[in-house]
Amino acid sequence: MATVILMLSPRDPATKAALATSLIAAVADGYQIPESRVNVFIQEFAPADRHGGRIEATVMVHALPRAIDLKRALVSNVADAVARHIEAPRERVNIMLIDTPWENSGVGGTLAVDKRAASAVPQAQS
Repeated sequence: MATVILMLSPRDPATKAALATSLIAAVADGYQIPESRVNVFIQEFAPADRHGGRIEATVMVHALPRAIDLKRALVSNVADAVARHIEAPRERVNIMLIDTPWENSGVGGTLAVDKRAASAVPQAQS
């Protein structure tokens, strides 16, 4: 599962809906997970001169650890999706990936690390 928090200046409802849809697709594609496993939250802040006007949007993606190649794809996908909808250059989209170790995440009262171990297929011994 991945949780995405998008922070940007106020936008109209149609733009926010399109952003959420695009972010779900970008994260699912980048992290190779089903779209149903991606949640998007949009937080609007008062228009101001954030970061000297250098940053138009900040995206935080919270997920279990992934390989560096998947992270590269994710950052590229997210930058494209957000820049397209807010009509800003990719360089003005700040993306932070926040890895949550398996032992620091759980569902239904069970740590992800324990679910992962229980679902692992035993390796044949040679």
